[in-house]
Amino acid sequence: MFGNLTFNYKLPSLNKLKHKYFHKELVFTPETLKEFDGTDPTKPIYLAVLGKVYDVSAGREHYGPGGGYSFFSGRDAGRAFVTGCFETHLTPDLRGLSAEQLKGVDEWREFYDNHDQYFYVGTVVHPPIDPNTPIPKHCDEEPEAGGLAGTGGEKPVDK
Repeated sequence: MFGNLTFNYKLPSLNKLKHKYFHKELVFTPETLKEFDGTDPTKPIYLAVLGKVYDVSAGREHYGPGGGYSFFSGRDAGRAFVTGCFETHLTPDLRGLSAEQLKGVDEWREFYDNHDQYFYVGTVVHPPIDPNTPIPKHCDEEPEAGGLAGTGGEKPVDK
């Protein structure tokens, strides 16, 4: 009779609403962010993209130790999100990336911003990158811009 009372609007999770309206924004250094890599089961799991830190604890099986995306936990690894190079690109250093790759990093940030179960908790403040520091070297194989190696450019899938 009345159909869908939410008019197909997807309501945010209670946890996401709690953090949006009642949670103080946290500020991390790269060192303090490492404490939230999933190795301590009593702490949440955080990752960062473009300096924005997200709680991905709801995906502990993916982001915790042994999970397929555990290398992103406890750090800002924007470069690896688009290069698929998980050996040398687990860094926020985006120097030398193409415009398409930079757009891909921003799409990953949007993925976490709009995810139903993951939510924004704060920022990570990185020290400035010395312009004389070499740009991170590529892995042996470089996948196409925009996605993770072996995933065809898809976003992480939570099961």
